[in-house]
Amino acid sequence: MPSPIYTSNSQDRSVTLHSPVSMPNACGFLWNPKMMIQMNCCGYAQAQHMQPEPSKYAKAPGLEAETFMQPEHHYYAHHPGRFVYVKETGKKLLSLPYEPVRKAPESFKFTHLPNALKWEIVDANIRYILTLTLSDKQALEVWNLSIDNLGETERSLSIYPYFPFGYLSWMNQGAVYDQSLHAIIGRCVTPYQKATDLEKIKALKDLTFFASDRKPDSWTCVQNDFEGQGGLAEPQGVSDPTLSGNDAVYEVPTACMQFNLTLAANNTQQFNWLFGPAQTRSEIAVLLKHFSCTASPQKSVHRKAIHISCPDTELSQFVNTWLPRQIQYHGESNRLTTDPQTRNFLQDNMAFLYLEPSAAKRSFLLALAQQKADGEMPDGILLHKDAELKYINKVPHSDHNVWLVIFLHAYLNETNDLAILNTRCAYSDAGEASVFEHIEAAMCHLNQNLDARGLAKIHQGDWCDPMNMVGFKGKGVSSWLSMATSYSFKLWSIICKNSAKHKQADIWLTRHKQLNANINTHFKDNHWYARGITDQGRLFGIDK
Repeated sequence: MPSPIYTSNSQDRSVTLHSPVSMPNACGFLWNPKMMIQMNCCGYAQAQHMQPEPSKYAKAPGLEAETFMQPEHHYYAHHPGRFVYVKETGKKLLSLPYEPVRKAPESFKFTHLPNALKWEIVDANIRYILTLTLSDKQALEVWNLSIDNLGETERSLSIYPYFPFGYLSWMNQGAVYDQSLHAIIGRCVTPYQKATDLEKIKALKDLTFFASDRKPDSWTCVQNDFEGQGGLAEPQGVSDPTLSGNDAVYEVPTACMQFNLTLAANNTQQFNWLFGPAQTRSEIAVLLKHFSCTASPQKSVHRKAIHISCPDTELSQFVNTWLPRQIQYHGESNRLTTDPQTRNFLQDNMAFLYLEPSAAKRSFLLALAQQKADGEMPDGILLHKDAELKYINKVPHSDHNVWLVIFLHAYLNETNDLAILNTRCAYSDAGEASVFEHIEAAMCHLNQNLDARGLAKIHQGDWCDPMNMVGFKGKGVSSWLSMATSYSFKLWSIICKNSAKHKQADIWLTRHKQLNANINTHFKDNHWYARGITDQGRLFGIDK
């Protein structure tokens, strides 16, 4: 039988990929309160840290817009990555974990643990174990490389960790080697900054550093010096006896060090590196003193919501480990943004409440405090005082209120905390009210969003983000939003009834039934329902 592409281990809750080419886009991710990194099995990386807005400390080779990280990412030769070249006389050049040289090793394992990513690669009788963990609280990558000589003869190797900084700024960028810290420090100045933002800019971590626990034999800070004419697959810096030893001055910077080692038979050597952003050189020195490049791995906090055991062991492990971990990431990090979309914020916390109901409750009340007294919810939830609505949150969507009652219904079912309905909560524009009154206002706002046919206006989008031109003139309607609104009315009727608000329960149940009738009258088209009706009155999303 052919070898499996991947295997799972219920003991350490890990998943292991056994080939770099069978699923070359396979990724794992780690996070802490300050950062998140998504590592590709072949060595490509995306990472962001919060200061307090999301920022990158290793960038692409050209200018790019700052936005949230896309999971279905396209990788290319100069995509930011974390690579290690291995040179041995008479042997073909090897790069870890696989890119950029793409030499197929004798064996390859990429293991995703809850709190670490690990590659185990065996080639030419040497085993390389490359491990990434994060600091618990700092925006800091902690890398360890273990090299084991499995043979009976001595080996001489040159090891080149290559951590490209990317194109930091077209106006002012560079990097220097700091001999006392054994670190390469990249710097940049972002062009066209506002003078009024000076104090904010001063607090930014605009340095990127790569530090080693041992002194390198040579180094370079200049990407072009390293690549030369050979490119990343056969870099000139690796072909030469030593790296150039040049600082980058108004050049694209990189971090590359050379370590020459003689490895005795059946012997092991360790390398420890730190990579991340900093504000000043002094901060880097403090980090290196504290972590010594050998910081203990990030603690794994595994919150259990449910446990299943079934013949499909991979399904069991997915439900018991990876699904709660994904929910935990969203609940704790808010997708690494300071203005999560209202729907995303409520949906993520609706899942998070099964892990930490008290934290989900705090998030729900934070969202409610940004509701207006007329019931309108903003398109994004601001998480700190200086945060601003950005990107899609500047496009008015019409579905946010439905998620309030959907969250509340799930929360009540899980906790039976009926007291939340009496909790007082401010409006963003004036006054305060109970949670019950907030949700009643939200339902009234949804009801007022119905047109003369009794259908929900889509405006510039419902749950489906791209449909922003269907009803921008204020006449188009959404089948999905009409159904979601009807569902919200039904849930609110149930909550009202359970709260002994029988008159309101009857009102909302009646509106739910009437809305369903309107949906069937205007949207049903033969065997399915249309997606909506445009401003011009055209039914769309049908077989025609």
